[in-house]
Amino acid sequence: MAIIAPFRGLFYNRAKVPNLTEVVTPPYDVIRPAERQAFADLHPNNMVHLILPQTAPGDDRLTNRYTRAGALFRQWEKDEVLVRDPAPAFYYWETEFQHAGRSFTRSAVASPIFSIYPDPADRVVSLLKGARPDTPMMDFTDTLGYVQRLYRITDAEAVKGVHRAFLEMPLFIADGHHRYETSLNFQKLMKQRYPQASPEAPFNYTLMYLSNMFDPDLLILMAHRLLGGPRLKNLEESWVMGRLKEYFDIVSLPAAHEFGEGYEDFLQQTLAEVPAGESAYVVLGFGRKAWRLILRPGVRQKVLARQMHPALAQLDVAVLNYLIFEKVMGLDAQAQDDQETCKYTSKVSEVVDAVSQGEARLAFLLNPTRIEQVQEVATAGLTMPRKSTYFYPKVMTGMLLSPINPQEEIVIPA
Repeated sequence: MAIIAPFRGLFYNRAKVPNLTEVVTPPYDVIRPAERQAFADLHPNNMVHLILPQTAPGDDRLTNRYTRAGALFRQWEKDEVLVRDPAPAFYYWETEFQHAGRSFTRSAVASPIFSIYPDPADRVVSLLKGARPDTPMMDFTDTLGYVQRLYRITDAEAVKGVHRAFLEMPLFIADGHHRYETSLNFQKLMKQRYPQASPEAPFNYTLMYLSNMFDPDLLILMAHRLLGGPRLKNLEESWVMGRLKEYFDIVSLPAAHEFGEGYEDFLQQTLAEVPAGESAYVVLGFGRKAWRLILRPGVRQKVLARQMHPALAQLDVAVLNYLIFEKVMGLDAQAQDDQETCKYTSKVSEVVDAVSQGEARLAFLLNPTRIEQVQEVATAGLTMPRKSTYFYPKVMTGMLLSPINPQEEIVIPA
């Protein structure tokens, strides 16, 4: 069960910052250096100044980019750049976006750890939609072209109904495991500092963006793998492909320069036509060549099932990480976390370009992880492998914050 409670959100003061497009950003971990500067140049109060502060010469434990970000946050509060809701509320959030020629509207209760919940009857969103005002408190198009709308929900019956609905449902963290672990560490620290604080002190709660896993507009993309760097410099095609034949049926595919226009669509279709439940990959590299791999019958049971829980053994990412990266190529978990060795992107076009231009020696394209696989892994009490899901689009940062004052208390709906 999950205890969900309304809170007094902190957000940009529209009298000081009328154009939210200039200040709201994607999460810090997907902002590249050039993009970081572009966001910083948009507005002096852009959220990137808080979530991705820059280092400076002479930084030490007492004076560094984090202490400067903290001071800047306090200054924004003092200057009323950020203002607080006068009363607790739930916040109903809609994001409209386009993908693969289709329109989506993802609905959620607010930010920024991304969690999903099982609500096949869609009770929560129905309650929120029924209680939302005619006019949203925010309605704008962000820098990525997505329409963002946020509604303040204060209706007492709706708030109670949402709270009670979540008492019967588990939450599964979809994106933000490290942020959740940080929240737990922060909670531990604050309990030590404020031993007399109420159980309803704000540090006993954390801000989450909650989305129904049965929402047809909940879109999962895959983080494809790009390999390069010194560790792969001496890998030979004949040796790698020979080892892979022990576990996979391999079919050669045309290369990008042989196929021509529409190559990315062809690769995605090549993966999509593989029946659900079979692990398949498209491999690009070794002089711009291409292959499709399909896991041979029995390998999952004979090899993978001995190494991991059955729920994990069903994941294409787990097969890739263990059989291909570790067993065949000798890339352990540390190597897979090394940004010089393994990079990630959800865009097939970026994969093709990186291989064609020699920026990646090898690349692996995967089918998206299915939502029922995420649920099965979480229900078993396990953690999904690194970069196994990409819930698209990322939740924007800066629309809504949750300040933590140890002297306050969260009010639980009766």
